[in-house]
Amino acid sequence: MRQWLMMFVFGIGQTWTVAAMETSDALKSLAGEYSIQAIERAGKAAPADVIAAYEGVTIQGDTITLKIKGEKKVAKLKLDPNKMPPTVDLIPSDGPDQGKSLPGIYKLEKDSLTIVLGKAGQERPKDFSAVGEEETKVVLQRKGS
Repeated sequence: MRQWLMMFVFGIGQTWTVAAMETSDALKSLAGEYSIQAIERAGKAAPADVIAAYEGVTIQGDTITLKIKGEKKVAKLKLDPNKMPPTVDLIPSDGPDQGKSLPGIYKLEKDSLTIVLGKAGQERPKDFSAVGEEETKVVLQRKGS
């Protein structure tokens, strides 16, 4: 279970768009509280007890907070909503990847957010399959929807 908890630290999503979007607008579209619906690593689904350990995700401004078993984990977000797929870099404020950039891609479809993250120092994922050995996919649902 610890391996799964360490692999997914944070989550985010964004709409696919043809028109150019400002980063600040993209961050505003992500603001809110989310619950975790699914986690996959290297193409394998996380067990239900791992998903249940996550109490929620909050995105506010360029900060994302994950609550796991009563503890809060915080990271800064850097987005490029104009790439296809849109990219995200998460920079954790603590833990083994503190200050390192976790490269990822993301999408928001209505209130369902999907992100695929790679490990710090690794190549950014190319698609949402998360079949790469070091790739973690997370699906979030905006609360209240």
